[in-house]
Amino acid sequence: MATESKTSQPGRTDTKRQNSTSDYPMVDLREVCEFVQRIREKGVESEAMPAVAKECGYSAPTSTGFWRRMSASRLFKLIEPQGARLTRLALDYVEPDSDDAKTKALREAVRAVASYQPLFEKYSGQRLNPEIIKNGIVRMTKLSDECALVCAKVFVESLRFAGELTVTKRCCHLQDPLGLKR
Repeated sequence: MATESKTSQPGRTDTKRQNSTSDYPMVDLREVCEFVQRIREKGVESEAMPAVAKECGYSAPTSTGFWRRMSASRLFKLIEPQGARLTRLALDYVEPDSDDAKTKALREAVRAVASYQPLFEKYSGQRLNPEIIKNGIVRMTKLSDECALVCAKVFVESLRFAGELTVTKRCCHLQDPLGLKR
């Protein structure tokens, strides 16, 4: 992972900040669902990663775009930890067996990301501002401001796609389905 140094005084490095992460999705849930759908449509769930990458339009499994999509797919629990096999949750999205299966799968997927749990607790019922969320992520991690902002935007967009936001004319609020803020 790429890192950057932050210096508060000349000649003194305080901390190294990472420019990428495997703890937070760096691709939003909508893109991940499209990626998982492509894997299913191409029939490459049981193939080796180089074949999966090629069929999905990437030059290699080490390409940044492919790696970020696979990592996010695993964080959202849509692809098994090893290989490209789709999970039950992914199948509920790509091949729903009931009217509400797709909606439930999206909500379960966004809530499955372990690193999102502190964000749900902190921002439940509140207006979501990616810049503020970014600051919180920077404080909790060793991510650079740029990387944390990408993660914050992905968080908000994933919630929007999963139907977990209440949207008004001026802003959007994270719903509180778990009753965290009472």
